[in-house]
Formats: sequence, structure tokens, C-alpha cells
Amino acid sequence: MKKRFNSDRLILDVCGGTGSWSKPYRDAGYTVIVLDPEAFTDNAGGAVCGGEGDVRDPRYHVKGCFGMPVHGILMSPPCTEFASSGARWWADKAANSPHLLEDAIAVAEACLNLVKVHEPKWWVLENPVGRFRRLLADKLTEVSLDVAEAWDHAEGRNEYQPFFVPLRANKPVMTFHPCEFAGWLVNSIKEAYTKATQLFGRFRKPLKRPLDPVHGSKMHKKYGGKSARTKRMRSKTPEGFAEAFYHANP
Repeated sequence: MKKRFNSDRLILDVCGGTGSWSKPYRDAGYTVIVLDPEAFTDNAGGAVCGGEGDVRDPRYHVKGCFGMPVHGILMSPPCTEFASSGARWWADKAANSPHLLEDAIAVAEACLNLVKVHEPKWWVLENPVGRFRRLLADKLTEVSLDVAEAWDHAEGRNEYQPFFVPLRANKPVMTFHPCEFAGWLVNSIKEAYTKATQLFGRFRKPLKRPLDPVHGSKMHKKYGGKSARTKRMRSKTPEGFAEAFYHANP
């Protein structure tokens, strides 16, 4: 049997949806586990991800529970309650549906707790510009500093330097638009659009190959509905960015 190169490296794709962010790792032979309670098929891109489970399940928050060390963690917690695009409804939701924000915070905190438990070589969490950073500031700071200290004191782990670690642990490492990485694709024009996304964590910054955003901000024009599918497609990780991130963080 042909050896699967990189299969000894485990990537967790948390709240992975279509699995588009982890696809370059799967293609390179990494072991990838998608932690997402919903099965989802992306008919456009061909990605099929069966839900492996809810990130809040305590079984996942035990070191060694996956049977091998966790190499990296990709996290995309649901952004509906955090994104500034929905700010007009925050007051109404706070009055009538406070559980929505409480649930969103619980999922995000569970994502970050995975980092603290499994101490991966790198980790990254994405969310659109909004109130995520403010509401999760304490947890981001706690996890960032604890994991950075664990790696800095471990032997034989300095080969993965340099990292960019913000002085303020709850500050995004970077903010990007899909068009800045569209040049990584053969059909690059399809991702020549804008959608500001913040990245938190401990990772190497990916190399940009930018194109002019000729499509502008197309997400709500193309995926402006309220169904679960359109929400998933709006949150799908751009393929060009995913490819660039993989090359920067093998």
C-alpha cells in the first residue's frame, strides 16, 4: 500500500462547514477531522463534509482523545451574532432572543478551549469584522498567552518560528479580503471580491497574490438569503486564501 505522506499530521477543521479551508491539507495527505454537527454538500465546489460532532462535546476536550497529536487547528465559529453587518438587529435580539448570542459565545469559547487542551503547533480562528474581538477578549488573551508559553518552553519545537504573535493577544494577527489571495487560483477572477475577515491565533502570515476586486462585495448579492445553505456559502473560506495559508503553515 502506498504511504500517505503527512498522514501523521492531524488537522482539526472546527465548525468547518464545507471543508474548504482544510481541503489543501487533505489533498496533501494530512489526517483531517472536521468538527461540525451538520453534514453539508457544496455542489459548486464539490466538497462534502459529514458532521463529525459538536465542538462543545466534552469528549473532544481531553488531550490525546484523537489518538495522535494535533498539528494545527482551523476554526470558523458561526459569525451571525458577531458580524457588524448584523449590528442593526443586536438590540432586538438582546431583548427577545438573548440565547442566540449566548450560544454563539459558547461555541467560540469551546473552539478556543481546544487550542488550550491540545497545544497545536499553530492555530487560527477567523471571523468577520464585528464584536467578536470585544466579546471574546478574555478567552483570546488566556489561550494566546498560555499556548505561546507552552511552545516557547518545549524542547525541539523552535523549528516552526518565526510566528507573528500580537503584543495584545486579543488583537487580530491580520485582516484580509479574498481578492488579496485570488492570484493563487488558476481561475483567479472568481475570488476577485472583498469581504473583510479577521484572523486571530498563532501562525505564519500567508503570502498575498492580489487581484483588483472587480466583483466588489458580492456575497450578499449572490448569497443574500436566510437559509442554512446561503449562510454556509457566505462563510465559506476562499480557496485562494486556503491554498496560501496551507503553504505558509504546513
